[in-house]
Amino acid sequence: MAVTRRHPPPLILLFLLLAATIAGASQSTRSRAAADFVRRSCRATRYPQVCERSLMPAAPSVGRSPRLLAQAALAVGADRAHSCSPYLAGGGGSSKRSGGAMGDCADTLRDAEERLRQSAAEMKRMGRAGSPRCLTT
Repeated sequence: MAVTRRHPPPLILLFLLLAATIAGASQSTRSRAAADFVRRSCRATRYPQVCERSLMPAAPSVGRSPRLLAQAALAVGADRAHSCSPYLAGGGGSSKRSGGAMGDCADTLRDAEERLRQSAAEMKRMGRAGSPRCLTT
């Protein structure tokens, strides 16, 4: 007995194509909204271009959440401090005389990195504003 294959009706194919298009457009709209949120937020900083350049890669995961944006900013700051410390600890290309000062600066950067990471971890433990977890210590 031969098995005949039925092809899906064109209406179902059209519906699936339309659903995929709408889902893609919705994702694109969310991505644009997240990028706009990061741009607007960075305008309020002292160095908006540096802020935007640093935080734009995190925009998709941040969405339009100020809390997630703050966590991303702390993480980026800690990562940047971490990447600068070895350069400064090595003297940063300066003379021996200023090498001690550079080492002190590297120590300060390592401390800053640690504090930024602690702040990011604390923000993750905090609840939303107004929730009982937000006010607990």
